[in-house]
Parts: sequence; structure tokens; C-alpha cells
Amino acid sequence: MAGAVRHEQLVARRHAGSRATRANLFGPVDYTIISHVADGHVDAEIVPPQRQIPSAVVIRLRHPEGKAIQSADVSGAKEYTIDPARECIRIVPDTGPIRVRAHY
Repeated sequence: MAGAVRHEQLVARRHAGSRATRANLFGPVDYTIISHVADGHVDAEIVPPQRQIPSAVVIRLRHPEGKAIQSADVSGAKEYTIDPARECIRIVPDTGPIRVRAHY
């Protein structure tokens, strides 16, 4: 499955949106995704923009076998919802880094 994270794959991006893009309205975003799909989960850390905190951050975590997210542990959020059909977690951020563990 294209765009899915394989076991032990690391994806990281610093200052995403730092160019003249829509994300630049809020400020740059940092994120790291570490796949542990063989163990049944994917971990992510997101540092949301600080210039203007967005009302929500949406992260899409695709499983390489197409499995749906069953549950998630999220810290650094006021609230969150899981959309298994879209492979997404919608997070209402608090004021610091967000840590996510998606369980499959």
C-alpha cells in the first residue's frame, strides 16, 4: 500500500510548512513517525505550530496491510477522534508536543 509505514520505518520532517504555503499561516510543524506495525502499533510525535495554534491537527497513519486503527493513546491533546475508514486521528492540540500511539 503506497504511503503506508513499514515495520521499523522512521519518517521525520522538521519545519514543514516553512515555505510560502497554507501551513505557513500557522507556522512550521515538526513531526516524527516510527512504525512498529509488527508489534501492532505506530508512534508519532507532532510539534504543532506555535505562531497560531490550529483548531485541529489531523494525522493519517496508514498500515501497510490496510488494517484499521482500533484505538489510540494520545497525550498533549484536549481531545481527539479516530476515523478508522480514513486512517486518521483528528486532534485538538493543547500547547505542547502531541504524542500518539495508534493501535491496529
